Amino acid sequence: MRTAIRALALVVPLSLAACAKGDFHTSARRAPAASSVDARGGEARGPASPVARHAALEITVSLRADVDDTSHARQVGDALARFTEAHGGWVSARNGGPDSVTLQLRVPPSELDALRSLLTRAHGVGALHEQTRAVDVTDALADVDARLHAARATEVRLLALLDQRTGSLADVLAVERSLGDARARIEQLEAEARNAHGRVDLATVDLELTVSRDALPATLPAQARVALHDGVVGARTMVSVLLLFVLRVGPSLALLGLPVWAFLWLRRRSAPRLR
Repeated sequence: MRTAIRALALVVPLSLAACAKGDFHTSARRAPAASSVDARGGEARGPASPVARHAALEITVSLRADVDDTSHARQVGDALARFTEAHGGWVSARNGGPDSVTLQLRVPPSELDALRSLLTRAHGVGALHEQTRAVDVTDALADVDARLHAARATEVRLLALLDQRTGSLADVLAVERSLGDARARIEQLEAEARNAHGRVDLATVDLELTVSRDALPATLPAQARVALHDGVVGARTMVSVLLLFVLRVGPSLALLGLPVWAFLWLRRRSAPRLR
């Protein structure tokens, strides 16, 4: 039994290291292939077409549309955010400016058509520009799940050996160290599996709502507000640039100016005073 404990204590770290090393080779050997999907979310074209119904796809959609004004862009963004959260998704990013609103939504793939329909039905939304990209990650998910299953099986075997406690203290300590390595590996693989499955369970939608230049108000107060906003942004940028310049160059200038200041100070001290 002692020989078995020692052998397992030596083999487990090697197997865990081999699994870690296999991450790179697996990703290089099983690089996911991108497939083209039509702009309306229809049947995929190209190599992925025969397996699109069964493959695990990581979907990214880019949507861009023109709206009448900024307030309307915010209203449309709010409606899409509520739709996303009501259907099991969430808003991962949101930004607003004087003439645009951008959102990043995580939406179940089955709700993409409904989200697109909601956007196109919004009053005042212009032509919808869309790009959809689907990546087949079936092999990568299967590989992560297999490595996680193997790591958990190793943990079970180590726990069984630890319960027996028939070896010496050194053997028990070796098994405990291997058990700690196995559990750390399990936690790493569980996080990797959650992230991988999350990217498949929820599609990523990058949405940009831009106020059309033709729809921008031409009144003088509106133009003044836009000009004021641009002026504030420009002043803020200039202050940031000057501050970064002082932080980068200031220490060097201070170091170079120190000898000059010391020379002038000594010269002033040594100069005869006028009475």
